[in-house]
Amino acid sequence: MSEYIYINNIEQIYFLFLSTLIIPVVLFFCTSGKPRNISVSQGPGEKKLSIIGKTDDTGKKDLPSENLINKDNQRKLTKTKSEAARDEMKDGNNNVINCDKDDNKVDYRMKDNKSVSTYSSTASINVLKDSTTSSNDSKSENLTVNSVMSTVQIGRIIDGIEFYKNRSLPDKSTSKNNPTFGPTLIYTTNDDVTLSGVFKENGYLIDDELKSYLPENLDLLGRIVANGPRKFIFGYEELYNLLSEATAIFESEPSLLTCPIPCVVYGDIHGQYSDLFRWFQINGWPYNTRSVFLGDFVDRGTHGIEVIALLCSFKIKFRNNVYIVRGNHEEEALNKHYSFYDEVLLRFGRVQGQEMYKAFKRLFSFLPLSVLIGKKVLAMHGGLSPRLVSLKSIYDIKRPIVDFKINTLACDLVWSDPNNASKDSGYSPNYNRDPVNSIGQLFGKKAIESTFNKLNIEMVIRGHQVPLKGSSLYSDGRIMTLFSAPGYRGKTVDTVNWGASCTIDSDFVITLKKIRVTKEYRDNRKAEVALQMKKRKLNFKIPRKSISESEKSDSQRA
Repeated sequence: MSEYIYINNIEQIYFLFLSTLIIPVVLFFCTSGKPRNISVSQGPGEKKLSIIGKTDDTGKKDLPSENLINKDNQRKLTKTKSEAARDEMKDGNNNVINCDKDDNKVDYRMKDNKSVSTYSSTASINVLKDSTTSSNDSKSENLTVNSVMSTVQIGRIIDGIEFYKNRSLPDKSTSKNNPTFGPTLIYTTNDDVTLSGVFKENGYLIDDELKSYLPENLDLLGRIVANGPRKFIFGYEELYNLLSEATAIFESEPSLLTCPIPCVVYGDIHGQYSDLFRWFQINGWPYNTRSVFLGDFVDRGTHGIEVIALLCSFKIKFRNNVYIVRGNHEEEALNKHYSFYDEVLLRFGRVQGQEMYKAFKRLFSFLPLSVLIGKKVLAMHGGLSPRLVSLKSIYDIKRPIVDFKINTLACDLVWSDPNNASKDSGYSPNYNRDPVNSIGQLFGKKAIESTFNKLNIEMVIRGHQVPLKGSSLYSDGRIMTLFSAPGYRGKTVDTVNWGASCTIDSDFVITLKKIRVTKEYRDNRKAEVALQMKKRKLNFKIPRKSISESEKSDSQRA
């Protein structure tokens, strides 16, 4: 018996000895590398979300409202830096939370007592938090989006167009909620533009790999999408017929459109065709996303023809998904003075170009002037008017309108601006746009309150101006300006404008989405325009007194 006990003890000692050698080795290999942060629930195939906390005046972090970190960790996060260095933060499963060493860490900076996030990489799209016009939802997610799409992406879009062509999107005529702002997502992207000189201009070409994804008899819309964000070689007849068919649709629509929710709203595009592809990849393509466009599709940018053709192609195939209203640049007095007229003539020659320009001009003359979104948000290119006494007053505007007449409701809808000099004012003539005759209106708080009460609306979304960050709010958020052409102007990294769009969900929560571009992107845009101007032999400079002048003398020069 004693011999058995002795042997058993020897076996136990031997087992313990092996355990002390093997277990550390196993643990070393199983736990080597960065510990997984399991404070954020992450299912299979989901993107990892890094949570950004808001910082208060004391320097302490205010954790997100979601139940993502337990209360014990919340108390530990409020410790001083020296205490945090001494104590390891652990979650309920005893795993170290090591967010500070995350490769995708986002920097935090203080500005005006608000948390401002800055992106740490330009290799992919960084979706960040803009604290200026958003809620406390501070999630950051790395996304990838470029204007040029892969073969697989193009194939899926073509399939989606075919799948949705006879299907209706879910909609609500309105919501019991008033418009509120959700988070703002800020994207960074590469510096590619629709540079005409880079891509081959000898016709429409599809490589063998792409052909395997596409139907044999691809229609014009499919070919435009497959061609990507570059110059498209239109046949004269096919483009002319496209414009004629789209014009007939616009002619049948009222001057005031009615758009249900959810939807996406875009401001000025100005011929920046590659950015239109970026927006569609961010927000969804019009075949499955209700999309509202607030005018100024042409001029200044170099591919207004492609912008109009793509939007009209979607309008023809998905009439109830696409809402297009007119801007002040969809008028001969401006687009003949700027670049669009010459763009058409350069593409089709003097004889056919004149006829094609007439087709564009006719289409512009029938474009609607405003859209009512969810019965609570009125959207147009310019702004309000003292002649806007009811929604019916817009509905009753007769078209075609070839030239906008000063002191008319139609003119005010595409030319008016908020009055930044006297924010509490009513209506006054807009001499900022035309110092001699004035054009459109300047409107302040009194004008907004009076007009909103008459129309029974809660908000106005407009374009027409270039906020530095792509969007701006006026009069306590009741007026929002959107500009969807990033890199449109600016001489330094701090003055290059962003682009912005917004989504409105079925509960009337507005999510701003912005594209932040670099100085190199702006330089590429300038080179693109210079190349086109050289081709047109229009080597002249449009005089500007200052960067911030906006379109101060558009009508005067025209």
